[in-house]
Amino acid sequence: MKKSLIILLISLIALLCSCSNTQNKNKLEDLKKQIAELDVWSDETIRLGKYDGKEIEWTIIEKDNDNKKALLLSQTKLRELDYTDKGYEPVTWETSYLRKWLNSDFLNNSFNNEEKSIILETLVKTGDNEGDTFGTKWHTKGGNDTKDKIYIMSIDEYNKYYKIGGQKIDMSDYKDHPYYLRSPGEGQEFVAGVNPYYEVLEAGFIAQGAGFDVKPMMWVSFGSNNNVNNVKENEGQVKSNKQKTYFIKNIRDAKLVTDYPDGTLTEEMDVIRWGYGTGIGFEWLLLERNDTEATLMLEDCKNYLDFIDSRTKSINWENSQIREYLNESFYDRMFTSEEKEIIKEKEIETNCYMTLGGNTKNFSGEIETIYTKDKVYILSLEECEKYFNNDKTKLKEYDDILDKSEPWWLRNTTSEVAVGVNDLGKIGISSGESAVYEEAGLRAVITIDISNVK
Repeated sequence: MKKSLIILLISLIALLCSCSNTQNKNKLEDLKKQIAELDVWSDETIRLGKYDGKEIEWTIIEKDNDNKKALLLSQTKLRELDYTDKGYEPVTWETSYLRKWLNSDFLNNSFNNEEKSIILETLVKTGDNEGDTFGTKWHTKGGNDTKDKIYIMSIDEYNKYYKIGGQKIDMSDYKDHPYYLRSPGEGQEFVAGVNPYYEVLEAGFIAQGAGFDVKPMMWVSFGSNNNVNNVKENEGQVKSNKQKTYFIKNIRDAKLVTDYPDGTLTEEMDVIRWGYGTGIGFEWLLLERNDTEATLMLEDCKNYLDFIDSRTKSINWENSQIREYLNESFYDRMFTSEEKEIIKEKEIETNCYMTLGGNTKNFSGEIETIYTKDKVYILSLEECEKYFNNDKTKLKEYDDILDKSEPWWLRNTTSEVAVGVNDLGKIGISSGESAVYEEAGLRAVITIDISNVK
């Protein structure tokens, strides 16, 4: 009798385990489907794993649809953890206690076997910190490359993804604590971080006892085969060429913004996805097109900057930090080498007015025209009127995070202010925006060579 009960008990346990495994597998397939369907920086989060008894929420910040993998950033910070357990000694990401903890205790305790099966090992490169204090360079070493399943952002990665995702990168349970970046700080005993105001702390803090929060990130597979490998270089080139051809054909088929009657440009309008390498890409509006080239503008505002970064500079497009950012950091980080091949450098003509009004008819005084050569730029007042015809529905831009309208820059200026589109969608802000102290959004414009694809 006792033997029969034991056999029955073992059978019940086996059955329960089998049911649990089936449930986990079904849940995992639903999760993969969700990841496959969601866009990068979607407001909908992925629930994967548990920490302190709560489900961990993740945002997709990069996606490789060809290889069925996505980069997830946790929106749930792990509270006040040590970066190093070695005291006041030199430390890198490779040697840190935090790296060891994330890839052992956290990985094993927060995810079941099915969930762990889709977490991919990643080659993690941590660059040196070349920051400075009052002109004195640090040259702090980032350390050796590592292979990790779970890691945290570096300074470069934070800057890259924050320019795309904005404050979404910091929408988490804890907004009042700094969190770690894996880059070193001003000395080898220091670690960089991000403060509660979304500012990178390049100099960082002493790693020993810093007690910052942690925002993990990881690549996961959403394909049927979880053993995803990096694409070989030649295969990547074929893929890029296909993407380029597909992108240009989309341009040839898309509607221009001028094809829409006033007041009808909506979220259902034609947008073109491109940029950001193999990810899902930015969404662009088609402003102009001929047989050889097309002009595109970002449908959504990216980043918010002062027009110029110093009162000592003349206020104009040529001197603006916006122009520098778009043609250096934005251009370098947001497009692959293949994508850059078809972005054309254009001679840009920008009018500087003496006084400011509500549109070009109300601007007066002597006009100075400045000529620059740019690969990425923003619209002028004249171009904005040309493409949008003062259609406020077309010009109104809502910030997803603050749930309110935000102004965005145009490249015209007077001697004191820069021009933009205000929060009601009106071209030419009537009183202007302070070029130094006021931030406004950027809607980048690029011109693409489409002559080689019919």
